Amino acid sequence: MKMNIHSSECRDDLFDTVVPKQCNEHIVNYNQISLIVLLCIHSNKMFRYVVALVVLYVALASAQSPTCATYSSGYQYGYSNIGFNFVRRDHLLSYAESGGFVADVANQRQAAFFRIQFNNTDNIPIFEEGLEIMFASNNTMYIVSNGVCFLQPSYEPVVNTLVPSNVRYSNQVTLGSAKFNSYTSPIFDGQHSFFGVYEPTTCIPMHITLSNVDFTLGESTTNFFDFSTTIDENVFVLPPPCMHPIKVHEYKGFRSHVAEMMASF
Repeated sequence: MKMNIHSSECRDDLFDTVVPKQCNEHIVNYNQISLIVLLCIHSNKMFRYVVALVVLYVALASAQSPTCATYSSGYQYGYSNIGFNFVRRDHLLSYAESGGFVADVANQRQAAFFRIQFNNTDNIPIFEEGLEIMFASNNTMYIVSNGVCFLQPSYEPVVNTLVPSNVRYSNQVTLGSAKFNSYTSPIFDGQHSFFGVYEPTTCIPMHITLSNVDFTLGESTTNFFDFSTTIDENVFVLPPPCMHPIKVHEYKGFRSHVAEMMASF
């Protein structure tokens, strides 16, 4: 269809509607005029058609975005995390970590206990073991690493859902005979893409992979297990080394890089 400025009105043969002349200042092809038609159309027939399309689009988008469960009290789980050539800020990390995570949503506090194995720049095996306790109520975080306690500020809330807000539902994947939902993000945190597998109704994480988005091949994979909504509150009791912690602006140990990644989940 074309619209002619020499006529008193412009007719849309496809929808049998008339567009006021003032909406057109030159001859325009139909595929270029759709926005102008939507802005200028006065036909009830066309209006109903557009509304129907919008409603259908919203319905399809809602159907493809499952509603995730939230946990107002708290939750905990175990995890194992392995990274190879994994970009973290300006570092390349290769490591293996295992541990557990506890979130007390009601009282806005969380804790993680961990054991990390990695090689330093001289390829010497290093072990870091400890505990991380964060209190959102007063913006403090205690990090116990190999028996030494550090205190630093923290301004992250304890979230009540396990699917990050900056990922999108992708599709369903099948593991054995069970179906799970997958979520993705091409640029999850500015340095990595995200692929996660979650239980459909509870949105409990099963597996997460973060892959470098630059030209360096590398990724980190995390598997989750023993999810529970009954939390162990003993993990929030500060150990003796934290009675006199070393105050720092930011803890610089290896754990800080991994913790930053885990906090994104």
